[in-house]
Amino acid sequence: RLLPVAKARILSPLGMARAALEPLVPASAVWDSPEGDVAVGPFISRRFGHQVADRLVDPVLGSLHAGNVDRLSLRAATPMLAAKASANRSLLVSSSGGSRGGPAFSSFPGGLVTLIEAMLSGTEVVVRLGTPVTAVTAEGDGFRLDGSAGELGSFDGVVVALPAAPAADVLGQLCGPAAEGLRVLRTASVATVVVAYPRDVAEAAPALQATGVLVSSGTGSLLKAATFLGTKWPQLRDDKYFLIRLSAGRVDDSRLGDLDDDDLVEQLLTDFGRATGVTEQPVFTRVDRWPHSLPQLEVGHLERLAAIRSGLEVHRGLRLAGAAYEGLGIATCMGSGRRAADELLAHLDMTSEVPT
Repeated sequence: RLLPVAKARILSPLGMARAALEPLVPASAVWDSPEGDVAVGPFISRRFGHQVADRLVDPVLGSLHAGNVDRLSLRAATPMLAAKASANRSLLVSSSGGSRGGPAFSSFPGGLVTLIEAMLSGTEVVVRLGTPVTAVTAEGDGFRLDGSAGELGSFDGVVVALPAAPAADVLGQLCGPAAEGLRVLRTASVATVVVAYPRDVAEAAPALQATGVLVSSGTGSLLKAATFLGTKWPQLRDDKYFLIRLSAGRVDDSRLGDLDDDDLVEQLLTDFGRATGVTEQPVFTRVDRWPHSLPQLEVGHLERLAAIRSGLEVHRGLRLAGAAYEGLGIATCMGSGRRAADELLAHLDMTSEVPT
């Protein structure tokens, strides 16, 4: 929708005019690359102009994936956009005339653990915490799982929902070269710093009256996003403190690994102050790091994944599922898990009258 963008003055008048011309851009060559895919950034630039890609898509999608929008796959990272692009001549025209109801953001008031507890409630599922699997090996028609403390048991089927590199480690003995193909799937390391300001400081800062800040990768800022937690998620609102989550980390940016926690906090607060004008020191900070955690669904990802799965097909009771393969987001990961489970159950139904 162009009107909210115009009101926010994110784009220049020339950038707005270029975006409005999208319906006149020929719909050709969406899938002209050798992989039958195209990167999100160049696709959006061609349709709407460089300002939309640089000032809207890069801060949002690039921040979410900690990735480079000029490499992220349109088909893998934004499948709904890809489907709309292939079915419509104009994205702007096809998106007009409707809006999604309900809140822009929603979550569980009791935290995401609510989802896990609900999934396990009333089931006979056994969850083993603190029990890492070091290897999956063949055992008869099924599999044996080994851990650092010894054998973990025998199973008819296995769903591996690990990031790509750890999955390659676990499956290396079983799958050999096919598992090594997982190592080509790139990841980004990220970190978050939660900071707390006195509420009167936050309420006096005009820039903190939104739900957060997104930063373009072109600025060179280590900070890529700031989320105002109590504004975005009402259950996190505190009467005394204003909580902010500062996010850092992008693919191919080594600065995050070069900084210790104190230097990381200092740099993010400097970037945050530059973006918002808030220069006061917070009364509390907490640092969390996730090395190699965000998968990069780059151009050709679906073809690479298909080749990897083809190599694993010799083990019919083995499946891959999760963010590293299907994409980020709870709904996407749950859908991936359901598909893996359905395929395994169908396989077991064909090979055993009473699958376990």
